[in-house]
Amino acid sequence: MRTWAQKAKKIPSTILGVPSLGELKKIGSGVLGDLKKIGFWILVALVLLTLPHVIWPEMDVKMNSVRVGGTDTELVVDHFELDNQSLLDLKDPEVTCEMKGPSGTVIGTSSQTLYELLPAGKKRSFDKVPMGNIPEQATQFRCYLRRVSVYWGGQ
Repeated sequence: MRTWAQKAKKIPSTILGVPSLGELKKIGSGVLGDLKKIGFWILVALVLLTLPHVIWPEMDVKMNSVRVGGTDTELVVDHFELDNQSLLDLKDPEVTCEMKGPSGTVIGTSSQTLYELLPAGKKRSFDKVPMGNIPEQATQFRCYLRRVSVYWGGQ
């Protein structure tokens, strides 16, 4: 049978309010181990978040200098530039124009796919792109790049 002194040695000193040096080492190594585990998972998360941009870089294509014109019934995008700031060659940009009434409500949408290549890091200009008929009440137009595809060589 153990004596009271032997039993007291088994009581953690943190119960008494003051951790012993041995307990501090255990706590420290446990916290350090936890931090290492957390750090590892943070590193894994960062790699997974950035890896797609290494394999599949951000496709930052900007549509600049948009001018819309045409007749009273036909919408034409007079001029715009596409700036491919990605590391990949792109193809088939789709341009979409929203036509809005006096209240700002979209009353018509028209899209046109341009079967062209956009080389990586280059700008391309496009002129006189026909977009179709204009609804009678349309007074405002907003055109933008809706989508683009990656060019994988002969595809």
